[in-house]
Amino acid sequence: MAQSVEFMGIWSTVMTYCYKRGIEVLEKPDEREEVLREACCACGYEEQADDFLKWYLDENNDTLFIIKDYGNGDLEFGG
Repeated sequence: MAQSVEFMGIWSTVMTYCYKRGIEVLEKPDEREEVLREACCACGYEEQADDFLKWYLDENNDTLFIIKDYGNGDLEFGG
């Protein structure tokens, strides 16, 4: 599965988790990262948390991620 699709799924699950529990996703980057990391782990995304948070918290939106996996190591990257 492409990271872009995976990350959007993680984002949706994590934000829903926070919303349903009344957890505020704060504006300060350090506090926001801590809350989102805890939510990622609570939702079973421990292994993906670092890559997801790097993408999500990138203010310049220039973090490359895999947008298509053609198989055999042939990947297409986007940002």
